[in-house]
Amino acid sequence: MDKTIEFLINKKNNGERLDLFLSKEIKNLTRSYIKKLIEKKNVKLNKTINTSPSVKVKTNDKVIINIYKEENIKIIPKKIKLDIIYEDKDLLIINKPKGMVVHPGAGNYENTLVNALVYKFKKSLSNINGSSRPGIVHRIDKDTSGLLVVAKNNLSHFNLGKQFSDHSIKRRYKCLAWGVIRPLNGRIETLISRNKKNRQLMTVSDISGKKAI
Repeated sequence: MDKTIEFLINKKNNGERLDLFLSKEIKNLTRSYIKKLIEKKNVKLNKTINTSPSVKVKTNDKVIINIYKEENIKIIPKKIKLDIIYEDKDLLIINKPKGMVVHPGAGNYENTLVNALVYKFKKSLSNINGSSRPGIVHRIDKDTSGLLVVAKNNLSHFNLGKQFSDHSIKRRYKCLAWGVIRPLNGRIETLISRNKKNRQLMTVSDISGKKAI
């Protein structure tokens, strides 16, 4: 069921990020889900729709959030081989191959990592992110291979989610480049944001985006 909640910012929350403020006030929603609600235009700041999770709130600002329940997707268990790097009673670390989608969505409801997880672990996964994303704490793109952390219970999911939100987990990526780059080594610091012409691509920006090193 959809519901709308209103907040009035007080002095102790002055200067906080909007998504951080809401995640502390609404205990049953993860910060990643709140960020998604903001980006999908379900939050108003002083009667104006806001789509930036990182905007800073000020004393006496009025925040209105519309919380909606996502349509449940029936997960079809499917026997797909998983490359499990590590496992204990609380979590899994899986090496996701290139080409595998993390969770079901439009056009792919059976061949995702979630389908494989449900087949192997049944109900022994966290459910914080809903029935369509059991155990999923974070994701990596379909065409990116790499390690993915999966939570087996809600406590580990909460703790892992907080570490990702606080950026206390360090992530490293490897990429391939064609051609000869000059100089042969060095450090590139820039901002990465959505490509304005093709929203499915990322591009370097001089004015906005996520910091990338």
